Amino acid sequence: MRTLLLLALALVPVSALRMAKVDGQRKPKTTRACEVPAGFVRKVNPKSHRQPTEEELSQPGFFDKPHIEKIFYINLDKSVNRKESIERNIDSAFPGVKYERWPATKKFQVGKIMKANISSFTNIGNQVGAGSQATYLSHHFLLQHIAMQTDPNAVFIIMEDDILLDRTGLMHSVECQLNMLPPEWDIFKFGYWGFRMEGHTKKWGYPHCDGEQINDNTCHQEHFNWNYMGNQAYAVRPKGAANLIEHLKNIPVMDIDGAMMPGINWGKKYDKPLWPNTYVSKYNMVGHGSFASLRLKTAAAEEALDDVDEKTNKLLVQEAEDLANDEDGRETSAEAFERIEKGQSPFWNLAEDQFE
Repeated sequence: MRTLLLLALALVPVSALRMAKVDGQRKPKTTRACEVPAGFVRKVNPKSHRQPTEEELSQPGFFDKPHIEKIFYINLDKSVNRKESIERNIDSAFPGVKYERWPATKKFQVGKIMKANISSFTNIGNQVGAGSQATYLSHHFLLQHIAMQTDPNAVFIIMEDDILLDRTGLMHSVECQLNMLPPEWDIFKFGYWGFRMEGHTKKWGYPHCDGEQINDNTCHQEHFNWNYMGNQAYAVRPKGAANLIEHLKNIPVMDIDGAMMPGINWGKKYDKPLWPNTYVSKYNMVGHGSFASLRLKTAAAEEALDDVDEKTNKLLVQEAEDLANDEDGRETSAEAFERIEKGQSPFWNLAEDQFE
């Protein structure tokens, strides 16, 4: 596993990351065209690992079209610049959609929470440091909140606060892909950064569906895939959130993006995870404000959407640096990227046959 994955990240000039400019203004990249075909009928995917029960199939509205109910963004109390940045982005990219700030769990809170309640999160234990645990708990608590909502077809989008949403047509593309998912979907991810780890993702390339491609824009993620590491933007409904929580019970506390993926077992002495029905946008659709210093090959840069004005970037980067060693801090996306690039992840300790 280690030999297979530990390869160098290639470098290119930063100019490759920049968007074209028109009249001195940045021109947002557009999403690839997504349209629901005329006469589309939502059907159960026979390849889903978790097939719906007879009770689910008989419920009114099971096959109905999902609708975006609200966006949650995860944000530390001290991350004021990120709060302002992400709210501007949401207002522009998802006009009319309700959004709410979800307070991020802080590093200093982790020890007390885990000591008192770890069995409510996992049957296995913890395998990461306080910063990663804080990120894990932030997402876990939000999933618990969403699982308690009552509208089965209400879609809740979860975002990190350091992303950029300046792709023209983003909301349309997200809604379009959601509308073509099979009714038993648990999670749909459209913002991730794993494709940047070219050494790790060489086996599949990017963009490429390692599982079934259900339409021109959407992949059925049937197994663990480095390409889709990162939980920058994803969607769940109440049932899907509940299924992810059940899945996490048989995964150690760790990098939450990898923990939520299907197709990993943690040894014979543990029950197998639930294996959530996971779908991803074939193309990443968000940018990463705190990733501005990274260099990518052109193919990856095309999807990185990694451009932010210099003033905003300095504010985001400085805020991340100020929080890095603060007790309020949690692991940022960029920190997670760099840590995993160095081989510092529980996944590196797994045998090949644990990736199913």
